[in-house]
Amino acid sequence: MRTTKLVAAILAALAGLTIGAGAAQAANFTAAEYPAFIAAEPAAPGAPVFGFESGQTAECEFAGFGGELAKASSELKLSAGLGGCTAFAAAGSVEVSGCEFVMHPGSGSGDKFTGTFDIACPAGKKIIVAGGNCEVQIGAQTGLGPVAYEKLTAAEPDEVQASFQMKAAAGFTYTKTVDGSGCPLVGTGVKTDGVLSGGLIVRAGNVETLEPIALGIE
Repeated sequence: MRTTKLVAAILAALAGLTIGAGAAQAANFTAAEYPAFIAAEPAAPGAPVFGFESGQTAECEFAGFGGELAKASSELKLSAGLGGCTAFAAAGSVEVSGCEFVMHPGSGSGDKFTGTFDIACPAGKKIIVAGGNCEVQIGAQTGLGPVAYEKLTAAEPDEVQASFQMKAAAGFTYTKTVDGSGCPLVGTGVKTDGVLSGGLIVRAGNVETLEPIALGIE
């Protein structure tokens, strides 16, 4: 009886250690003060770039992302505004339709972390990418990536860079809804080879004074 109780106690302790270790590895976005407003801009012109079958792309000349961080959190929701877009080798548009990018820093150490992102949309809404006689719709989905997150401590104040590193073999799901004359897509239907490439520079600020404040990952 004593042996059984001892084994049970050891197993319980080990389980607690395992849970504790897992929790310790989960990283959070942090700001110097809360609440903080969040603003993100492309790390390079045209980013982020949406990629579809056969190397077809959509990118925008103007892109802005914004949100708020109320406390240290493992997720950061960013609303997007995109303009001056080209899609499928033609003038086009990327209508976000109220969908948000939800960033997760995942785990890591020092200044480098590897995580994911989600696409979160209001009920019945999707991101609509159109250009020429093509249209693609991207719905809500989770666990996309990987995304490389890096704390830019040389910046004043600190910033975070998020770099999308997706591969078509493990891409996001999208639906080709229009394949008209001259459209380079191959028919309509569901595909799972969507990728997002490029990166974002993410910054924080005081919600009242708009003064920049440090943004990090811990």
